[in-house]
Amino acid sequence: GDPSSPKFQEQWLDSCDEAEKEVIYRSAYKAYMTVNRTIPVILILVMLANLYFDTGMLAVIVLAVIWMLAQFTYTGNCVKMKKNSLLFQKNRV
Repeated sequence: GDPSSPKFQEQWLDSCDEAEKEVIYRSAYKAYMTVNRTIPVILILVMLANLYFDTGMLAVIVLAVIWMLAQFTYTGNCVKMKKNSLLFQKNRV
């Protein structure tokens, strides 16, 4: 695929074989779990810093938005994939 193309990631993933896709998916899940464990800790630290040092709410809001975005994206895609797999199973029978 063309690296300057807006659909480069999709083209690159389509060109990968099953073993490469498995590595990508496992790595993405590990990255998701790391973010899911790290952001709440950083969020608490930033909230404490705001409480004791009056650093402002912007960092708290930005971290909360990033965390919610990650959660909603993951959950939304899970629901969508389950619906698609259920529809696929119904059409097969």
